[in-house]
Amino acid sequence: MSSSLRRGALAAAAIAFSIASLAACGAGNNAETLQIKPDLADITVGDIKVQNVAVLTQ
Repeated sequence: MSSSLRRGALAAAAIAFSIASLAACGAGNNAETLQIKPDLADITVGDIKVQNVAVLTQ
């Protein structure tokens, strides 16, 4: 295989990889997964915000 053919194949592979990786971001800002809210304990009182608190008792 000649070096120009190898360079062409490498360039084609790089272009295909970049197109595939850019196409993976097609969900945009309205993705369905953005609507899922975690089921965590949280509360905000004034300037204080407490998140993901677990209280264990006997």
